[in-house]
Amino acid sequence: MKKIITILLLLATNNILAQQADTAKEKNRDSSGLVTFTVKFNKNTATKDGYYLGGYVVDINYAQAEKLHGKKIKITGRVAIEKGLENQPMEYDKEGRLIIKQGRLKNTRHINSPVIEIIE
Repeated sequence: MKKIITILLLLATNNILAQQADTAKEKNRDSSGLVTFTVKFNKNTATKDGYYLGGYVVDINYAQAEKLHGKKIKITGRVAIEKGLENQPMEYDKEGRLIIKQGRLKNTRHINSPVIEIIE
């Protein structure tokens, strides 16, 4: 009985710590999905989808990126999560062979219409 209680306490503690870690990660995110963060912009973080900034893929066009390069900026926008391949069901063709998909393995957080403010 003592072992069961100890295990339950350990599991509960682990769950509480995990929730606190998730809360700390999202400290700049409010309940409406709006996020605000500050970052030094580097145009070399470009991908085909946008720029990796502060853990998000931010949609910024090339001309704007040229103006922002090397500057400290504040980004505010609504977050959209794009599911990665590991969170999508497997698909098979008519012969039962696995269909190989391309894309990111993990989920990505996108900010599609950011409000950008130059800080310095």
